[in-house]
Amino acid sequence: MNVSDRTISYESYRSENHNCRLLAVDAAQAVPDRRAFVRAACESEDDAEGVLFLALEQSYAEPRVVTTFVNPEGTVERVTPAAAGCAAAWALDRIGEETVLLDTQTGTYRAVADGDGVRVEALSSEDEGTNAAVVRERESEASLAAPAPAPDGGRLGRSPRTETESVVSEEPRPADDD
Repeated sequence: MNVSDRTISYESYRSENHNCRLLAVDAAQAVPDRRAFVRAACESEDDAEGVLFLALEQSYAEPRVVTTFVNPEGTVERVTPAAAGCAAAWALDRIGEETVLLDTQTGTYRAVADGDGVRVEALSSEDEGTNAAVVRERESEASLAAPAPAPDGGRLGRSPRTETESVVSEEPRPADDD
């Protein structure tokens, strides 16, 4: 199979209040197979509970982040308050603002920098807000074998790829023996 090795940058965030760790990927990076990437990244980061794919949109009066959460099995799930806090911290680190809106599949959240953390409020329901003390742990990269170039020769903004032996298995991970 003709594949190439693609490196995807991500950052690790820990929600102290919810005791969970998530990886954040800028959605501007091309990730041809998100499910395979999430499985590989979560496998290399033992306690990661999933990956947030985040698309920053600054053309609005209040900056927005389109937020998609994928669990280690590769399934898209609803964005929890902990995940919203991590997404907000990622966005606020980049934009230098105090407030950002998070657009998710289940609704919109407003996130406000609040001392050492982030306060996240659901705008589309009567849920109360939650405070999330979120810590950016580190920036990392993961390699992912990507499929062969498209028949168009990579003209759609992608550069042609070369062959490599690196492969990410599409098979499900075996169950733990615990």
